[in-house]
Amino acid sequence: MTAKSQEGRPMAFKLDFTTLSRPRSAEEIEANYQAQRAQARMDDAKKREEFSTKTLALTITEVESRHAMNGGREIHLWGTQPDGRTARATLYFGDCYDREASDPIFEELYDNRGERTLHGYWKSYQNDAGKKFWTFRAQKIDGVTIAA
Repeated sequence: MTAKSQEGRPMAFKLDFTTLSRPRSAEEIEANYQAQRAQARMDDAKKREEFSTKTLALTITEVESRHAMNGGREIHLWGTQPDGRTARATLYFGDCYDREASDPIFEELYDNRGERTLHGYWKSYQNDAGKKFWTFRAQKIDGVTIAA
């Protein structure tokens, strides 16, 4: 759709070619991409710290890695709490992390199941039948470092 003047004629636009982006080299594109990912990981680390309001002691019995719909990855944990109740937890990795960041954590949790302390928050979900259930959204796990 073109802009029209009051008389109904097409308006002339002035383009300032000095403000248009210039072609960049592959090195510049890669450096910009890596800088954006590094900033996203720093923002994610700050958000993880902010949302770590609750603590869950969990004896992990089952671990599973999944792809998220938005391109990220999730590690799902199932286990029992010290009082004997079962609980599930999810540790999410956004698309700013490669598989090289999430796979070692999955392997560590899978190979060394047992008692872990998770920091995060509880989130409620409702299934199709209307039943409400809770999942712990882990932001940090003691003894596990998310590579930046």
